[in-house]
Amino acid sequence: MPSSITILCQIKSKGLDGGFVTGLAHYMSEPGVFKTFHYGYFKKQLSPLFLHDLQVGDHGLLCGKFVFNRGNIYVLVSAAFKIPTSENHDNINLPYGSFVGRIYEEVEQNGSDCKFGVNLLEYNNFSFASKEKINFRIHIVYEAGPTSRFIKLASRLQVGKLIFISGFFDLNENEIPFVEAKEIDILNEFSDNPSQTQSNNTLQSPFHVPLNLKAVKNSFILPNKKQIKQLKLLIMMIK
Repeated sequence: MPSSITILCQIKSKGLDGGFVTGLAHYMSEPGVFKTFHYGYFKKQLSPLFLHDLQVGDHGLLCGKFVFNRGNIYVLVSAAFKIPTSENHDNINLPYGSFVGRIYEEVEQNGSDCKFGVNLLEYNNFSFASKEKINFRIHIVYEAGPTSRFIKLASRLQVGKLIFISGFFDLNENEIPFVEAKEIDILNEFSDNPSQTQSNNTLQSPFHVPLNLKAVKNSFILPNKKQIKQLKLLIMMIK
């Protein structure tokens, strides 16, 4: 299932492992507190347009796929942009990610916040575990007050539902990662339900004009022998 993350960070280390560039970078999770994460990309990907060759000490915006392990984020970078050092980087910059997951834990409300659990199945390209698909658990938190945009959503967030989530990540080494959701969309799964699939296949475009084949067939009347003879005589006279 697809996942992506964007992090405003500072490069702390950089090395070359074959054709793969790896290193550490950090971001500010709260005033004066920095969290380190791992990044990597293929050296052949370098581009002056969308993947800048960042050096140690540079501030940059990294975008790519991600996995995590015990509070550590691992980012497979697909785009990297250098940010001028003249800009102020003393602000909190939590990673912003998006992914598709399946609900495994029902919604619980605590005051003005709601929480539920999601499983994220993602392929691991990094060395902290075997390189295969791994199931990650994430807790999703969203505002549930009277003015919340998600106020009508809770009843639809049922165990087993496939959903799209985007929001800010808060990782702790000893806890399941939290995501403060900013977007939540429930996805349709026509492929998992044959009756829904059939219904979906019969949906028609508003611009579709139904074709009555029988009427079309009857509209073409073949000429009889007399008409064919007259047509041949007319052609000869024209010549």
